[in-house]
Amino acid sequence: MSQYNIIMVAVDIFVSYERLITRLDRMAADDSEIHLVHVVQPQQSMMAYSYGAQDDSENIKAQAEQRLRALADSLHFNNITIHCAVGKVADELEYVAKQRNAELIIIGAQGGSGVFTVLGSVASAIVHRADADVLTVKMR
Repeated sequence: MSQYNIIMVAVDIFVSYERLITRLDRMAADDSEIHLVHVVQPQQSMMAYSYGAQDDSENIKAQAEQRLRALADSLHFNNITIHCAVGKVADELEYVAKQRNAELIIIGAQGGSGVFTVLGSVASAIVHRADADVLTVKMR
């Protein structure tokens, strides 16, 4: 199997991601450029006794960045960059992949309902929109 030079891994850092890392190990060389990406969807919560909503996105992003850094530090690759963004997941993943000229995108396939039963809506969008090869990893 040929190895890719620039690989982006879409990681939901708050759930099990080991299967994605196993695939990364198989597809990348030690000197491959690896991009670990987590996207936080905009979050709002209602505070007790308050009159407005509070956006928790930046707090969640900070937690995600810490977890991504710990994951990156645990891997054996020489060239790892972490990316954490707030926004629409598919849009942000597509943006990073294009900006970094990813040759391969590794993404989990969670499943769903209706049209997206096979891949899930985010994985489906990436498969259809990405210029790079996409490896979808069954997560269940």
